This record gives sequence, C-alpha cells and structure tokens, in this order.
Amino acid sequence: MAKLPQVSVVGIQGTNGSFGSVDGFDTMPEGMMVTYPSIACLDEDGGIMIDSKYQGTGGIKPEVVIPVNQEAVEKIFEEDYDYELEYLLKKII
Repeated sequence: MAKLPQVSVVGIQGTNGSFGSVDGFDTMPEGMMVTYPSIACLDEDGGIMIDSKYQGTGGIKPEVVIPVNQEAVEKIFEEDYDYELEYLLKKII
C-alpha cells in the first residue's frame, strides 16, 4: 500500500522488514525476550518477505514519524490508549 499515491505510512518507527505485527515471543536466559512476527507477509509476486538485511535495510519507513516522548511512553505503557491513532487524529482533524 505504501506505493499508492493516496496512502501515507504513519508510525513511531519503521518495520525494518519485520512488518510491524509482533505477536509471538520467547523468553530467553537471563530474562531476555525475543519477539517475532506471527504472520507471513508477501510481496507483489507472492513471495514471502523476510526480515531486513544485516545492514538494517528493508521494511517500510513511515512518512509521518510519531515522536516518542514522555507523554508517548505514559500513554502507550501506562494506559489502555492507542497513542499512535490519537496522535494522527489530532494532526488531521
């Protein structure tokens, strides 16, 4: 969708190839948590898209970057609040 002229990608950060759908996780030794996407994303040819290259390239970068500040942290982690959606709605309304 990012290639369509009427679409703008908005977010806190880019996906770097991880596609932004992180639902799976494993707890590793020493309390480290590893997260991973739980869906397979396909390119326009039906091929499975994989994570970014070792250089960190890949994925989709937002055109509108939502800032991460103290308010964002409080809203995202301390309240049942969709900070990204509310930020965007404030910008377009």
